[in-house]
Amino acid sequence: MTHFPLAKALSLWEHIKHGQLWKVAAGSDGLDARYRVYFPLFNHIESRSNEVRLTHEGLTVHPRVSLVDDPESADYLVFCQNHLVDHCPHHTEFRPIKDKFKRNTIMLDFDDSPHMIYDRDDFGWKLYFKRSCVNRRTNQAIDYGELPILPTAYAVVDDMVEPPKNSDGERPIAISCLFEDAVMDYEIFRLGRSKLLKFAKRLATSYDYPMQIGLVSPCGPVGRSAIDKRYKGCLFDSKIILHANPDHWEGDARTWEALSAGALVFVDRMCQPINHPLVDGKHVIFYDLTEEGMEELERKIIYYLNHDQERARIGRQGQAFVLERHRSINRINEIIWELEAQEADAVELEEIVSFQQ
Repeated sequence: MTHFPLAKALSLWEHIKHGQLWKVAAGSDGLDARYRVYFPLFNHIESRSNEVRLTHEGLTVHPRVSLVDDPESADYLVFCQNHLVDHCPHHTEFRPIKDKFKRNTIMLDFDDSPHMIYDRDDFGWKLYFKRSCVNRRTNQAIDYGELPILPTAYAVVDDMVEPPKNSDGERPIAISCLFEDAVMDYEIFRLGRSKLLKFAKRLATSYDYPMQIGLVSPCGPVGRSAIDKRYKGCLFDSKIILHANPDHWEGDARTWEALSAGALVFVDRMCQPINHPLVDGKHVIFYDLTEEGMEELERKIIYYLNHDQERARIGRQGQAFVLERHRSINRINEIIWELEAQEADAVELEEIVSFQQ
């Protein structure tokens, strides 16, 4: 059996340890293998969603990926659920392609429902990543049994990396809570966002702090198709950003956008089993949506507004963490890592079988 050179193994481990497998130098050992990927864009609002946008961005900038226009010439196909949902008229084009190349297709499922699995009874995907995989009632990760579901998350898109050109770093807004009043009317926001928005409105009447409560830019599909300059400016101008997940699922783009701006982000407790999770008190401040939790949230907000260095330190740590570990290119790294793990397992199995013979 051929042994992997120690020097190469140590070098590879350093890159793996820092989540930078794609930075391994080119060489004859094949570590720099490129992947031809078919990821089709299409003329529909679903193609302008956060998940399609960040996936396309990550694939485009990744040095080990070449996008191709023909599924026949691709090593792997990548689809988001946006390609396949009924209300996307292009699903009639993409579903047959998915079925034909299922064994080489990577599914990136950002569907809100943690129980929704595409082609559950005819799984067969090369890889299946899912964003919403937590039971919010129990705050436990969903057990999908024998289905190899891989947790994933939204990410920081490149538009959020650099501060606005007119930003001076002063952060004149003490507290921001950027939810529209309509969240108080929706059942899916009743326990979290509605409660947090009411809490923020009460803070605004109780304390003489400069606050931004409510929207600063369009929401919904318009707001998800790009980073609005007003929204980005508000994030970078805020000392503290208050956020909450929807009631029935965990994980959204706003969390990563807020963290990337360097503010101190408060968000209700998260437990999604992703790679490099957020750490309470180091990158973010978690709070509980109980009556006692909201009282503690108020005390912590006042504390951090009165302790600038601690607040700024956690904000900087959170910002540095997400820019290192949770960019769009990191999500593509995770795909490549899983592909290479499968390939390594296959080679190891082949060597074991050969040895036994």
